[in-house]
Amino acid sequence: MGIDLVGEFADGSGLIAIQRKFYAPPHSITKADIDSFISAASSSEFEKLTLIDTATSELSPNARKVLDAFNGGNSNNRISIAELERSRIDWDSFVQEGVSETLCMRLRPCEFGGSFVEPFWV
Repeated sequence: MGIDLVGEFADGSGLIAIQRKFYAPPHSITKADIDSFISAASSSEFEKLTLIDTATSELSPNARKVLDAFNGGNSNNRISIAELERSRIDWDSFVQEGVSETLCMRLRPCEFGGSFVEPFWV
């Protein structure tokens, strides 16, 4: 639903609207799955859209077409679970000693009509 996170390019040149989707592996993300995200991010405030998801299937052709069109034909706009697993990030290093090893997310209101996620440890 809408925009989950808002990122900024390292050089400060623009904002990135980010949507995260949690689906079982065989699910293929469709245009209908991301319509509210596209709608919320369709403003001059965002330079790019990025989708972060747990689905292992390719995006549906229409979902890919819409994301690519918004990003000026650049198809580098999805971070899949496979890419997260292959990344060089040591996810275990984010576990703090002396607290439960569960990282939770708290939704906070976002000025762009959605919400953003604030991580906290429990």
